[in-house]
Amino acid sequence: MPKLPLLLIFILSTALPYGVNSQDLIKELPAVSMVLDGYTRESVEKRIIESGPHHIEGIWQMTTDGATIVIERTDDYDPSSVDAINLYRMVILKSPNRSLRPGTVMGYISPAAKSGTYAGRIYTSQHNGSKLSSPKDFTIALSDADSRMSITRLRSKYSLNLWRMLPYMFRYSVKRNSNSNATTQGCRKIFPAPALPSEPIYL
Repeated sequence: MPKLPLLLIFILSTALPYGVNSQDLIKELPAVSMVLDGYTRESVEKRIIESGPHHIEGIWQMTTDGATIVIERTDDYDPSSVDAINLYRMVILKSPNRSLRPGTVMGYISPAAKSGTYAGRIYTSQHNGSKLSSPKDFTIALSDADSRMSITRLRSKYSLNLWRMLPYMFRYSVKRNSNSNATTQGCRKIFPAPALPSEPIYL
C-alpha cells in the first residue's frame, strides 16, 4: 500500500486532465482573490526583465483611476497540463483604494485565437474590504505597438430587467444586448517602456 504523501502527490498530479486548455483553467478562478508576496516595483521589474517579457507582460496603469497592475506569466497550474499555452496572472501593484494590498490577485488571462487578444477572468467586486470577488469574463486587446490595452466586459446575449417584470411580468422584460453596451476600460504600459510611447514626445 503506498504511503499517504505519495498517494496525495499522485492525486494532485492527475487532478487536471492532460491537454486542458488554459481558457478552461481561468474558469476555475477562486470565488475570492488571494494576496501574494513579492509585489514591489523593484522585484516585479527584475522578474519581468529576467523572464524575457511577452507582449502583454509588464506594469500597466489604469487610465480611469491611476491604479497600477502587473501582468506576468504564472506557474499557478502545472505547465505540463496546459499544452504549453501561456497563462498570465493580473495582480494589483498600487491602488488608490488603500484597503487593497499590493499582491492582490485581480484575475487570470490566456491568449485568444486572434493575435493581440486574450481571454480574461477578472474579479469585479470588493469582498470584506481587503479582497476581491465576483469573477467575470473579459476580452483584453493590445494596440499601439503593445503600449495600450483595452479590457472589455463580456455580457450575456440577453439580459433580464427585473424592474419591468414587476408590473408586466414577462412583457418586454427580456431584451437582446448588443456589443455596443459592453463596458471597456483602458491601460497604458509603463514598464517595460513600449516601442511606441503612449503620449507624443515633443522636442
